[in-house]
Amino acid sequence: LADRTYQKLMTCALDQKQQQKQQQKHSGNGNNKIKFNNKVVGQSIIISGESGAGKTEATKVIMTYLARITMMDQSSRSQTNSNSNSTGKLEQRVLNTNPMLEAFGNSKTLRNDNSSRFGKYIKIQFSLDGRIVGCSIEKYLLEKTRVINGGSTIGERNYHIFYQLLRGGTKELLSSLYLTNNVNDYKIVGNHQSSPNTTVSNSSSNNNNNNNNNSNYSTIPNVSDAEEFFLTCDCMQSI
Repeated sequence: LADRTYQKLMTCALDQKQQQKQQQKHSGNGNNKIKFNNKVVGQSIIISGESGAGKTEATKVIMTYLARITMMDQSSRSQTNSNSNSTGKLEQRVLNTNPMLEAFGNSKTLRNDNSSRFGKYIKIQFSLDGRIVGCSIEKYLLEKTRVINGGSTIGERNYHIFYQLLRGGTKELLSSLYLTNNVNDYKIVGNHQSSPNTTVSNSSSNNNNNNNNNSNYSTIPNVSDAEEFFLTCDCMQSI
């Protein structure tokens, strides 16, 4: 972040890099690892912005980069390391948290088709040699009111998981939950409210148009809720 508040943090990072270069220059070994003031320096990334600015996508890009670069570094160090497969699985599990969190915490709004309705603090733990060894995620400020009124605003949806379940769940699963696969059967996700700019009419053509519009409000362009449900289930099983 280009902000004076973080000037000291960036200065420490630059000093650490210079010390690494000096250490490597004198030792002649580029693989040596050193610490800054005998301590491991943690790095933080703050992603902020208005709705639709790309915070969710930026978070996924950064997490993917950290996981991929770690896996590439491991494969270059040793192709026969017995722990390489398990480490790769761990990193994939870290990435699999994104679809799961989006299913239960993201929804379609007037400004964003995949808006995060909560904040999250992601902490990824690395070993001294740069391997991902764990991850913890803290969530806060979930928009709980959307659960009961998220489908009542024209152009918005409730949380993705409701639509994924209704459109992607098997007949056996829906039957066990006493549900149907018709989104419009449920007020909290069916968006039954009429548009304020719509003229009320008793003609059958207008009624059909309104029903079609209500159905369209509960979908996202180029997104299959059924396929997303399978992805969400796979991620939950792997985690």
